[in-house]
Amino acid sequence: MRLRSSLVTLLLIPVTLLTLDLIAPIPADAATGSTLATSADATTVPTDNSFAATLKRIQAGDPTVLTLNTLPDATFVIVNGASPTLYDPQTGAALTDQLASSQLYQTESYALDLNSGKFYLYKAKTLLNNITYPESYFEFNPKTMVISALDQNYRDQTPVTDPITFTLKFIDAKTNSSIRSDESVNSGLDDNIAGPVKDNPPFGTTLRTKLQQARGIAIPGYTFKATLPADPDQPNTFVYTYDKNPDTSSSSSSSNTTSTMPSTSTSSSESTSSTKPTPAVPITRIAVYATKKIGLYNSPNFSKATRKFWYAKQVRTKRPQFVVIGYARNKAGILRYKVRDANRKSKTFKQRGYITTNTADVSNTYYLKNPKTVRIIGAKGVNAYTHINLNGKVRRHFKHGSVLKVKALKTYHLTTRLLLTNGQYVTANKTLVQKK
Repeated sequence: MRLRSSLVTLLLIPVTLLTLDLIAPIPADAATGSTLATSADATTVPTDNSFAATLKRIQAGDPTVLTLNTLPDATFVIVNGASPTLYDPQTGAALTDQLASSQLYQTESYALDLNSGKFYLYKAKTLLNNITYPESYFEFNPKTMVISALDQNYRDQTPVTDPITFTLKFIDAKTNSSIRSDESVNSGLDDNIAGPVKDNPPFGTTLRTKLQQARGIAIPGYTFKATLPADPDQPNTFVYTYDKNPDTSSSSSSSNTTSTMPSTSTSSSESTSSTKPTPAVPITRIAVYATKKIGLYNSPNFSKATRKFWYAKQVRTKRPQFVVIGYARNKAGILRYKVRDANRKSKTFKQRGYITTNTADVSNTYYLKNPKTVRIIGAKGVNAYTHINLNGKVRRHFKHGSVLKVKALKTYHLTTRLLLTNGQYVTANKTLVQKK
């Protein structure tokens, strides 16, 4: 769909811009306050899913609300049905103004509230067809709205053709069972909608990264533990794990709540940004490898001064491998892997430090789902064994290029193994085997 007349009008008139990063810099409103508990507080759970409650979470810097900057002049929304309710960006109150159908409106950021699974779009004050629309948020409705992007020269629109639906799962870390219903979120984005700066990742990719770095919502009786590394076979599914809280007596619960309750005051940003980053609860160790150039740092706060060395981008069979030994967050709350270098023939072997958790840069070293059929890509091939520990007598050697049928995927410590149809085991390391 081309809306050239609306587009020309839009581009000729100045737009008041509001840039939102991971935590939107919207000033706290004295009328609404910022007393919301963060996701680390397992005793207080947000139950109000109104936009006013979401706005409080944004103002409080709650890590369960993610924002995505869509500037400059990159992303627009077209309303095809009834006008959505507009909300004041300072108080969250509903406004009487409306958006006209079939009109093109510039959006400047998204806000995804993990507590409710709702997306909100931010639109700045813009003059269209002599009608003034105030700064406002509105909930994205995939049934009545279309998101589109403009290329660098404003020649045409690129509408969303295959919107990404994200699935959010909330799992007991010990029992691996669901402790809350899954959230299904239609983002309105797809991977043909590019980011605002040339060569930046598409918005869908950027949002995946932020979902991977997010903290899970507060759930009664549980404490957020960690976000599991993304499964390459399910890139739009995100799993947040929790530890069940131990039973405590009423006499000690009040003191425990006081001592562990995180501060939610917005008046002192230094209280959260200048303190030493607090590692997340230790997780079961996993193995990851770098798919792109990444750095190893001696601190979760990445900078040239804290970088120990670079790992160059390599072909799949030579990708740098790491054992994840923990998690930590930087001053901005971004999640990092704490790792040990697992590259035996490298000078960096056994070095420890921090790397990115960006799923565009790192991935699981071993398959987590049964690939059914694999091709051997290791230059020297792989050996098959009777035992899952891959020790003892070699039962068979498979050369480079061999295709193997897989009966099942089995877990062994930090790794997984492929159980072949002949009852023998081979490695599930992605640098040695590839799903066919």
